[in-house]
Amino acid sequence: MQDAKEGDLVQSMTTLTNSRFYSASLNAAVFDGPFRIYFSQTQEAFALNVYFRLQRELTSTFERAKMVAPRLGRNIFIMIYPDESVLLSCFDHRDVMSPVVLDKLNEDPLFGMLAGVSENEVNVLFQKIQRLVDEYSCEYEKSSKEGHLNLIVTEDWTSR
Repeated sequence: MQDAKEGDLVQSMTTLTNSRFYSASLNAAVFDGPFRIYFSQTQEAFALNVYFRLQRELTSTFERAKMVAPRLGRNIFIMIYPDESVLLSCFDHRDVMSPVVLDKLNEDPLFGMLAGVSENEVNVLFQKIQRLVDEYSCEYEKSSKEGHLNLIVTEDWTSR
C-alpha cells in the first residue's frame, strides 16, 4: 500500500509523462522535496551540477521550498532538454528566446532549459526559482495567519 507522499510522487510523474512537456529522451530524474529535475542520462553531469549548485548557492531558498511548496500542494519541475529540437517540440514550437522557458503543468511551475547552457544562464533559472519561492513563502505566511491555505498568485511569474 502506498503512503500519501509516495502516491503524490506517482501522481506528479503520471501527470508529467502524459503532458506535452515530457519526452522519452528524459530518462533520468532527481527528486528532492518539491523539486522534480528531469534530464537525459547523457546529460547527467550537467543536471547534477545544476542540482548541487541549487542546493549550495540557494541554500535558504532550497530549504524554504522544501518546507512551503508541499504545504501548498506544489511541485517545482525543472526540465533539462538534451537539444533544441526536443525543447521546441515540448513547448509547442514557441519562439524560445530566453535561456529558461517557463510554463505551468496544472498549477505547478515548470522550467525548461537546454542541457549545457552557461553558468550565467543557470543563474537565470536560480533567480526565477528564488522569486517563485519568495512568493510561495509570502502566500504561505499570509494563509497561515488566516488559518487556511489558499494559493493566490499575485503576479504572473511566468513572464519573468
